[in-house]
Amino acid sequence: MTTLGSLVSIVDNDVSVRDSLPEWLREFGLAARAFASAKEFLDSDAFLATERMVLDNAMPGMSGLKLWDE
Repeated sequence: MTTLGSLVSIVDNDVSVRDSLPEWLREFGLAARAFASAKEFLDSDAFLATERMVLDNAMPGMSGLKLWDE
C-alpha cells in the first residue's frame, strides 16, 4: 500500500510500457502503478495517492491531456 501522494501512476494503452516502466521506476525506489486507460485510473484507488503521472496522449477514449484536465 502506498501513502497519500507518494505514487507514480502510468496511464498508457501500450502493454509494453505498462509492463516495463513501473519496474524501472521501482529500481529508483519509487512506488509505481500502471493503468491501461484513463477510466481504469480514475476508477482505481490510486487517484488520491498519485503524486506524479506519466500519461500517453494518444490513447483511445480519454487522452492523457484530457485526463490531466480532469
